Amino acid sequence: GECPSDLDSHVEDSNFHIYFSNMKQGNMELDRDDTSSYGPETITIKDPKINDVYHYYVFNYSDDDRPFSTSLSNSEAQVRVYIDNEFKASFEITPNQEGIYWNVFNIVNGNEIIPINTITSTKPEEY
Repeated sequence: GECPSDLDSHVEDSNFHIYFSNMKQGNMELDRDDTSSYGPETITIKDPKINDVYHYYVFNYSDDDRPFSTSLSNSEAQVRVYIDNEFKASFEITPNQEGIYWNVFNIVNGNEIIPINTITSTKPEEY
């Protein structure tokens, strides 16, 4: 949607953190960073490591100074996951939740998607 205007995709593993300020490291790359609403943002993980966990989340950069805002959860944001160019999963944000981090899913064993789908006001410690 139009608001908030800047939702940022993030992926972290045990070695790297991919986002707008660090667009490429190791086998991961932020292919598209959208800062003017509507998206999409895309991240590519090439040859995911079987022994690593990839944490994917969305950060509401527009409300960085308002950690209990509901604008992220009311944004109607969606995340779609493709593995080897094949659609695997879709996530829709739950409305009316406070927080600026949407912890969407993890990838384990190279291609197994583990849903998390929680919204928090602070970045989780596990990342």
